[in-house]
Amino acid sequence: MPAVTYEGFIRSACCSGGKSKCWRDNSNVCKVPANYVGQLRLSTYTCDTLIDSMSRASGYGAGGGAGPLFNVDLTQTYDCTSSSVAIKDAITEVAEIQNCCSGNTNADVKSACWTPPRECTIFFSPFFFVYGLTYFSWLETANSN
Repeated sequence: MPAVTYEGFIRSACCSGGKSKCWRDNSNVCKVPANYVGQLRLSTYTCDTLIDSMSRASGYGAGGGAGPLFNVDLTQTYDCTSSSVAIKDAITEVAEIQNCCSGNTNADVKSACWTPPRECTIFFSPFFFVYGLTYFSWLETANSN
């Protein structure tokens, strides 16, 4: 008789699709939820277990307190607008740094908290053109000697 692991037994005994009764859909950690790969192996854990760890009420990290994703519901579309920096950083860690949102070919590996970079407007004043260019020209001359 082949050996049966505890995890394998639980999955086959109670659950369809290989998911336990405690399984949650964490795909909304990604900007594009279809890109989430919950079972992606990251050294000794998966994306799902990393989120579970960050969602603990206590015992997280060295301090043993609540994880940054405690009480954050990722089973539905998540809006990061009013989230703390710790929550945004945790979501970005899972989605982008650990590559948990890399499920599709040419996937848009972005977290639910990703925002496009702001555009910069460069303002050149008449002062810059008269005095700034003269200064840069002086620097160039001074450095060439």
